[in-house]
Amino acid sequence: MSKHPLKTSIDIDKLRSVNIGGRGGKEAEIISIFPNLVRKSGSIYDAEDKDGARYEIKKQKGLQWFDPSKYHNLTEDSKVEFLFVLLDKNNRIDKIAVVPIREFVRMMASVNPQWSLGGLRKAHEYKKLYKQTQLKAPVKLRDMIDKYPTVFDVIFTSVPGESVGRRDALKLKPRRPAKSAQNSRPPTPSRRPAAQAGRGAPARRS
Repeated sequence: MSKHPLKTSIDIDKLRSVNIGGRGGKEAEIISIFPNLVRKSGSIYDAEDKDGARYEIKKQKGLQWFDPSKYHNLTEDSKVEFLFVLLDKNNRIDKIAVVPIREFVRMMASVNPQWSLGGLRKAHEYKKLYKQTQLKAPVKLRDMIDKYPTVFDVIFTSVPGESVGRRDALKLKPRRPAKSAQNSRPPTPSRRPAAQAGRGAPARRS
């Protein structure tokens, strides 16, 4: 179970009502879900909590685009984290996950050379030469979160199609319909007479 400090600070009522669909990062709206976060912008972060931890906010339905050149000089003591907010098809929040950026980069480098230290430095040098160029690397976040559960810290998840439940139950499980013999109805018998043995369907007239 997640022990991340952001998990216990989620304002569930705000989460249910906030609209973060459409274009743009919607950083202000997402920050409003976490009372202990304040807006503070830097090269690789958008918010900061009361203890000085910083977060870069990303929201998307699944496919997220990154600029790898931004992460070429991460240090071992870097404590900036990604705050990923995933939306369902109705633009409602159905998953929030956090991960230190340096851990995310290590994971991505293990599956894509573009995220290796050499690849990040090349992207940075290219960006310096061509400042108007936008470098974008696609990542299927939902797939990565499912594939690497020990890397990502999921602090909120909801069942698609259901509203958020109790305030103290941030992780919900699907409800199974109860089976009841009293409520079950017997199958309705067919009104068509049973076909006689040996007789097939009548031949079509040409």
